Amino acid sequence: MELQKIIEEQWSFILYKANSSYYLTVICGEVGMYEVNFELNSKENQLIENKEEFIKFVHSIQANPSPYVYRNKD
Repeated sequence: MELQKIIEEQWSFILYKANSSYYLTVICGEVGMYEVNFELNSKENQLIENKEEFIKFVHSIQANPSPYVYRNKD
């Protein structure tokens, strides 16, 4: 599977696309930095169309990554 980089904000997130699926890598943490990587679901895919809403979504993950860690794809 080849990932195509769609949007990148350095030290924040990278949005990738592979076939018809989107994958998000979010940088989390304050003292220790770590990545949360997961495939977007259909509801989250809709956020891509509005960059401001998508950025809010990313910030919500950075503030509370716990709900997304179980979806982690390495």
